[in-house]
Amino acid sequence: MKTIDAYRVTVTQSYRMDEQGTGYSLQPWQGDGRYYDGDCQPAKLSVPDDTEIIDSPEYPDWLLIGGQAYHLSEAIGLRLVKPLRGA
Repeated sequence: MKTIDAYRVTVTQSYRMDEQGTGYSLQPWQGDGRYYDGDCQPAKLSVPDDTEIIDSPEYPDWLLIGGQAYHLSEAIGLRLVKPLRGA
């Protein structure tokens, strides 16, 4: 396992209620505006050694793990990626 830098993002105000909550992103929060408010804190994620970050503006928050692409939230849900506590 290796460690990558990420952000723990909390959306506190949004146009739709289902957009509120906390999650992880490879990009810092940039959504403050008329309908959105939130913040982010630096975080560390534990990922498999063969993980690559897909560096593309069309696919933010995507990882290549074992040759297969996963969105970061999906990879966390499948427990392929684990947030590190206290990091």
